[in-house]
This record gives sequence, C-alpha cells and structure tokens, in this order.
Amino acid sequence: MEIAKPEHSEQSVLVRATVLNGFSALLSSVNNHTKTDAITLLKSVGIDPERIEDIEYFFPYSRFAELLKITARECVIPDIGLRFAFGQNSKILGPIAYLVLHSENIAQGIQDVARYLYHLSPAIRLYIHAHPAHPEVGIDLTNVGIPEPPFAVEHNIAATFNIMREFAQGELAATRVRFRHDQIAPTEVYRNLFKCPVEFNAERNSIEIQPQVLALKIQSADSGLHALVNDYFSMLEDSRSLPTGELSWSDKTYHLIEKLMHSGRISRQDVARRLGLHERTLQRRLKEEGTSFEALLEKARRDHVAKLLKPDGPPLSQIAGLLGYCEQSSFIRAFKRWYGVTPSQYLKDH
Repeated sequence: MEIAKPEHSEQSVLVRATVLNGFSALLSSVNNHTKTDAITLLKSVGIDPERIEDIEYFFPYSRFAELLKITARECVIPDIGLRFAFGQNSKILGPIAYLVLHSENIAQGIQDVARYLYHLSPAIRLYIHAHPAHPEVGIDLTNVGIPEPPFAVEHNIAATFNIMREFAQGELAATRVRFRHDQIAPTEVYRNLFKCPVEFNAERNSIEIQPQVLALKIQSADSGLHALVNDYFSMLEDSRSLPTGELSWSDKTYHLIEKLMHSGRISRQDVARRLGLHERTLQRRLKEEGTSFEALLEKARRDHVAKLLKPDGPPLSQIAGLLGYCEQSSFIRAFKRWYGVTPSQYLKDH
C-alpha cells in the first residue's frame, strides 16, 4: 500500500516541528554538547529554535535533512539519524498517533500512518510490501525536492522501527533492514540497534519483518474509538477543496480552518497564504465582514467538539489535539468559556 501525494517544490514540502522532539537533549548528552550548540545548529539551517516545541510550527523538510547532515559533520556523530530516532517515540507523529493508539494491530497502525502521514510531512511516504513470507515496511523520501538525504532516510527508518516496536510492546523483531545509500556509520552501530543484517546500496529503504508481526495486537486497541477518530479525519479530508460558487472571505477562511485544524497548522499567516492574501489583508477583509480569524477558529472548534465529546469518545487529551490545541488545559478553558462547565461535567449532565 502506498499513498501517493502530489509533487512539491523544496520549499513547499514542510515538516511539523514534532520531528525535532529530543534534539536539544540529544546534543546535550553527546560529547558534552550543550543546548546552546543545538540553538546554533538550528539557526544555521533556518529553523527557529524558539518554536521547536510548538506543534503548529512547520518548516521545509530540506532544512531538517540539512540539520542532520551538519550535526553529523560538526559534532562527529555519523549515526545522528539513527541515534536521534531511537530517542524519540510516537509523539513525533502528532495527531496521527491517536489513530495508531486505537488500531487493532500493527498492520492497521501502519496503514493509518501511511494514510495520514502527510500531516507530519508530505515529504515522507510509507508503504507495506505485504509479501506472505517476508513483509516489508518501506520509506520513500524522493518527494523532498532534493536528492534523497541519507541521514534523514536513516532517521525515518529508525523512527518507523522504534514506533512499531513501541506499539508492539517491544515484541517487534526485524529480519533485515535495507538502505539505498552507502553506509555512513560503523557496522556495529546498525547491528546493535536493529539486531539483524543491514544492507546498503539496496533497491529500496525498508524494514523486513516476520509475517506474524503485522498481526500483533496493540494493547490500547479500541475499535469504537478508532472508528470515531478515523471518521473525524475522513470528514475533514472530504472538505479539502473549497466549495464552488461565490463565498465570502469568512466562509473561505472557516473552510480552510476546518481542513487544517487537526493537523495543528492553523495560523492566520498560513491560511492567508493559502487564500493568496497577505495576512494583514485577510485580517482587514474579515473585519469588514464583522469577524476575525480568531473568532472563526473558535467557532470551528466549538462546531466540531460535539462530534468528539461523547461518553465512549476519545480521551480529552486526544480531543484537544484533534481540535488543534497544544495543551489539554487550553481546550478545557475554552470549553468552559463556551458551555460554562468543564468537558467532564458536560458529559455527566448529558
């Protein structure tokens, strides 16, 4: 299974800042490097170090690839992609992790990630070669707009392996790992991390696993919650194109907010860019129509909360993420402002 996405230019292929989870901590633990070194490296490739904890921050994927390359050279860490990925977990997926949490098994979890991975970055394509004897989970990075970056490829393969192992409760074992590029770290590094043979200059970037791995149950599986969250994602997918006909600027803005809300990328600047306007121009036109970006964002969140807040619905932390909130506490405050009670109290009364 492969989810094909349109080709993009180098600058338009973005990645969510969650991909940098743990970067500063990694450098602080290696060769006595400090957080200041991380800041210097981030700035050197045009990534704002003040925003790397912001789930709403996106930047060109090519900058992430360059960051790994420069870090490997400047800090003498040839296995930077591998080491970085093995220190991360499913949180780098952002809201997509909510679907995987409730997937029935590893196979369904991979399919969920493959379907919605472009919410992390359209640069990354995930697929399964479901061969009955030796299935493979593959990664493709040829959509970045630059030659396939080996450090970023190793990060993606290692992150995929590590996240699958996380949801399989540590029961995941690979039988072979393949990379299209030349070997860039010592042999023992790959062997110690993957515990299996590793090939280079292969035809594809992939992790070969035992067939029974795909059927491994995910401990937090819940078919009802999975269907609810998947329906919510699908509902927003169905509204990707603006409706035909004459629309006000507030209608167009509201529609884009609905589309982008669960991805976390809902800044006024980004919506204005997608509408072909300068941010201040959008602000002025919305004001002329008696509203604002902030008011429309809050309306969209309030309109959609009823689809998610149910007795058998997702936990509040997941609802907060699906509505584009960085913190559950921010969602609870907003809900209390809308309804005069907390979400928990609302559920008890309804």
